[in-house]
Amino acid sequence: FRFLNLERSFMIAHHFAQGPDHSVPSPEDVAKSEPVVNRPSRAVDQNRLTDFTKGYWAGTFRGVSETPLTPTTLASLLGVFADDQYLIVPRHKKRAVLILRQSATDIHVLQAVLALERFESIVPRLKPRPGFGRVGPPREMDNEEMLALVREVRDWARSNMPDFIQKAQAAKWACR
Repeated sequence: FRFLNLERSFMIAHHFAQGPDHSVPSPEDVAKSEPVVNRPSRAVDQNRLTDFTKGYWAGTFRGVSETPLTPTTLASLLGVFADDQYLIVPRHKKRAVLILRQSATDIHVLQAVLALERFESIVPRLKPRPGFGRVGPPREMDNEEMLALVREVRDWARSNMPDFIQKAQAAKWACR
């Protein structure tokens, strides 16, 4: 109940990344909205047969070969995340995905989840494409904008990770 599985990690990271006070909900609060029987609400949609056979989180965590990265973009992302155990791979009009290094530990996965939720909280606020007014779809980011955004999110996750862990422990989550 107080153990941070992937769904709960995503739920509290989402709350922390989106909230102005960066609070972490308690296990009791999460239990009220946690989907026990249904698909996890924060998982990337499963749209391939292999995603269904691998489980709910197969769309969120990918291998490099499962992403549409060009060699140039991959090299740029590897440069941004050189000192980290994960990569955020933005996808236009879709939820970004994570690539984990084989050496990633639980705490690295939690930081990757926090960074992804922060990224997803910023992307909808990007200005719409010209001609769509305030409500139109967000414009596609060019490579430099995307790299700047993932760099900003990486830095935010690094600097906020100690506070996130402290607040999770204060809310009575079992985390190291």
